[in-house]
Amino acid sequence: NRFLASFVGIVLFVSAFLGTTLAATPVQASDITYEILRGIPVLPHCPNPGGELIASHNEGFHQIPGNGLLEGSDRVYRVGDKLFVQCYCPPEESGITTGIEAQWIHESYLTPEQEQFIQSLGWLRIENGEEWNLPAGTCFVNNSFFKCKKDQACPIDDKKDKTALKKEKVEEKIAEKREQLEQKLEERKERLQERLDNKLSWQR
Repeated sequence: NRFLASFVGIVLFVSAFLGTTLAATPVQASDITYEILRGIPVLPHCPNPGGELIASHNEGFHQIPGNGLLEGSDRVYRVGDKLFVQCYCPPEESGITTGIEAQWIHESYLTPEQEQFIQSLGWLRIENGEEWNLPAGTCFVNNSFFKCKKDQACPIDDKKDKTALKKEKVEEKIAEKREQLEQKLEERKERLQERLDNKLSWQR
């Protein structure tokens, strides 16, 4: 009985201790998160982020952080000192109206804690901004999607005829490949059957 009473007492003590600790944790985490977020710049969004247009290309291939080279239109805006917004849209004939927005923040705006925090949210660390025609030093970039619209930063016209035609060509190629594959499989099946027949006749 004494052992049982002691065990129950220990369990109640540990439960009370953990309950107090866990109850306090969310408040502390919230306070820390707020302090970290408070100093991080908030950038405007595509397709019209404002600021100064420093690069504009209606076509060609463009380097998008984390996505490699993509074909389409690309515009880069300076929205503050060492703060940039990049707006990319796919080619018109693709029929795709969703673009990629890249927000660039120079390391001079961030503390080590903020750098670590935004990287945990998926931001990419770019060691040398000069390789992207941006100021020297480390930059952090975050990608998101936006709607490309006509007569704005990344104009895209809906051309259903071209899209439908392109879709038909893709379907034709798929059907052709499938037919070729089926033919090869049939030929292979015939060869295997022929070998099997020869082997059976030899055994006889």
